[in-house]
Amino acid sequence: MYKNIVLAAETGSDLTPALAEKNGVYLVPMHVQMGDQTLDDGTFAPEEVCAYYDRTGKVPQTSASAPCDFETVFDEIHAKYPEK
Repeated sequence: MYKNIVLAAETGSDLTPALAEKNGVYLVPMHVQMGDQTLDDGTFAPEEVCAYYDRTGKVPQTSASAPCDFETVFDEIHAKYPEK
């Protein structure tokens, strides 16, 4: 129906990677900070969040995707589908 549209969503949108892939949605990672380490959402097992809390007593902090994260994904989309 909309052949010239490509969708992108933050990983916080609750789309699973499998559902996003099935529907052609590109996921833009949010960020999770555990201590002095900041990781892209989806690059570590969810159990690591609980393990961090168990070790430190601190809840990891999250932050939204930055504009440069969207730019990276949009550049990837444009390289693959320049007509969209």
